[in-house]
Amino acid sequence: MNVIKAVVTGEYEVIGDPCEADCVIGQSFGAAEFGHGRVNKLLARYIIREAFDDTPLLLQNEIADALSTEPRLHDLRIEGKPSTSTGGELDSWEVLRQFREYMDDHNLNRPILVAQAHHVGRLFLQAMKQGMDPIVLAGLPTEFDPDSTQIWTRSAKLWIPRELAGMAYLKAKHKL
Repeated sequence: MNVIKAVVTGEYEVIGDPCEADCVIGQSFGAAEFGHGRVNKLLARYIIREAFDDTPLLLQNEIADALSTEPRLHDLRIEGKPSTSTGGELDSWEVLRQFREYMDDHNLNRPILVAQAHHVGRLFLQAMKQGMDPIVLAGLPTEFDPDSTQIWTRSAKLWIPRELAGMAYLKAKHKL
């Protein structure tokens, strides 16, 4: 996957066959003072629209909350304070690590990654680094949330430089 292209343009490579998936990972994007945040609602709608049948849903809390009015429940919910500008608290790596533990306990390894389009390339690499065999489907949301409490998720102009610098940092920390 051309991760730089995904970061900059939101255009990413579709990878894998969804029929081979054994779970769905929903990774949040941005955070809200109150509620789920605009992009996380879009990610929840994507999960509903794709109707993943009985496939286990492993969701970050912002997406799980956005699904709460829907009849579908999730199998695992990861909660915690959103990542800080320096990657502290509940960053993408830690969320995937917690999902990995659940997956190991339930003999799962082929997740469909549901994430914001500019974010999915890095998540794909991090999932592979944690031993997963991820699947990426078409049609992930490309929107940003101008009201996000995480400033870097408010626009592409703010996202791109932070994400490119962050990827260099993650590579140095063996998290990419």
